[in-house]
Amino acid sequence: EGPWATHLGHRQAVDRLASGTDRRSFQLRAGISVGLLRNRLRLRADHEHALHDQNENPDFPTKTALGVEYQFIPQVTVFTTGEASHGDLQDRNNVRMGVRSTPWAGGEATTSLEQEYTEGAPRVYRNAGLKQTVHLGERWSLDGGVDHARVTGDGGEQVNPGVPATGGPREGYTAVALGATCRGANWRWVQRGEMRTADTEDKWNLDGSFFVEPTASLGLQAGARMTRVDGVSSRRAQSDVHLGLAWRPRESAWAVLQRLSYRTEDQFGGAFELTNWRIVNNVNTVWQEHSWLQIALRHGARYARETIDGRDYSGYTDLIGLEARYFFARHWDGGLQTSARNSWSRHVHDLSLGVSVGRKIMEDVWLSLGYNVMGFRDRDFDGGYTAQGPFLRFRFRFNQESRHELLN
Repeated sequence: EGPWATHLGHRQAVDRLASGTDRRSFQLRAGISVGLLRNRLRLRADHEHALHDQNENPDFPTKTALGVEYQFIPQVTVFTTGEASHGDLQDRNNVRMGVRSTPWAGGEATTSLEQEYTEGAPRVYRNAGLKQTVHLGERWSLDGGVDHARVTGDGGEQVNPGVPATGGPREGYTAVALGATCRGANWRWVQRGEMRTADTEDKWNLDGSFFVEPTASLGLQAGARMTRVDGVSSRRAQSDVHLGLAWRPRESAWAVLQRLSYRTEDQFGGAFELTNWRIVNNVNTVWQEHSWLQIALRHGARYARETIDGRDYSGYTDLIGLEARYFFARHWDGGLQTSARNSWSRHVHDLSLGVSVGRKIMEDVWLSLGYNVMGFRDRDFDGGYTAQGPFLRFRFRFNQESRHELLN
């Protein structure tokens, strides 16, 4: 980090409970940090603010954090952070203090102590973690980590037992992660596995992908992600196997992005039992013959079958979208977008319509703020930008050079 740094972004989080209801948070995130004393002392301020009354997810409330870090020696840094958060379901305040060190090349060790006040009930917990990255030649690299937390203080009586505590862990846990990366001149393979065990819930993640660039204008990607969560009286499992394509000839005005996915979701225990599989295909086509105009077309298709408490449902849904952007200044543009979703088996048709204005904040990166006067939500299609109300998004332009940088 330099003498000062800023960041700006957004987050959309949705938790689907066993009862079938959703808890949503849509946030604008911003922060700044300043380095003093030759960057040995660093001051931080961060804020995450809920937009258009979406502050329901207890893990991502509206939050303000102030922090201080001081580097005693190049290998040891002490830090403290104060945090205050406010959500629709719960408020909390906490203070965290700890030490972060790099005892050897590629390694990082962290230990911290945190005091948290939630609903007037204090909680104290300790955390210790160790990460290690090892490079094996020019192609291979391995990384791994261990994280352990233990509640050492009384959490007190919780006013609303149905509301999960936020911030620090509600119980002790141990998490282990292992990863491997191998890369060549025009390809890259990444594999990662994670395991987290606790008293009330065990979780496993397995994630892998392979990317290859057979020509300067074509990129291909294949990947798979599997998650399983075992609770005391329930089990949830999800998987996503996908194939992707990115095509952009250097001298052409056209670019195409495509992704084909096979997704499954199973839930046993809780308020209901669910088994679901679906095949989803998304294609985005962009045309820009002139520097002042860009036209984007989108088509999505999904076939799904699911069983809920012994009842079977199936159907085909598709989406057609169009967006036009006019670049009226060097760093500014305006856009109009519309999408139509059709659920043919249920005879349901939805429309999204909105406008946006964007600004170029760095090379090949644009920030857009918009508003949809009508809209709908769809976890396979919308990406968070077809729902009714305001939205914030980043747009990235990928070309031959940026794809090569991402590959390496």
